[in-house]
Amino acid sequence: MSATNAFEQAIINHFLRNNAQTPAVTLYAALFSAVADEEASSVTELSGGSYARKAVAFDAPSAGGTTQNSADLTFDAGVGTATHVGIFTASTGGTLLAVAALSASKTLASGDQLLVPAGSLTISLN
Repeated sequence: MSATNAFEQAIINHFLRNNAQTPAVTLYAALFSAVADEEASSVTELSGGSYARKAVAFDAPSAGGTTQNSADLTFDAGVGTATHVGIFTASTGGTLLAVAALSASKTLASGDQLLVPAGSLTISLN
């Protein structure tokens, strides 16, 4: 996953400028059908049906500065074609922290589900 400028700036401000950053209590994964500009949060999130962002937790980082989702995520998908996944600071709205393209896009119909296996959302700060 690619960290957004907002995420990178928060890290720098916290650790290098001694500016306190309030972490999100829970992070949420979202599915996108289009990503025009992740830095401007110009993304098209799936909607409809029973789609909703899913709470996501991450493992402790490796010595190399990499972490991944610690559990499977199962989206009750809306209608559309999922092409990307993103990490937000809130269940609706919030700040987009990271975005990654799915290994293959998936066209979803009402009632379909999309599984994102544990360990498949990797964020690296190196």
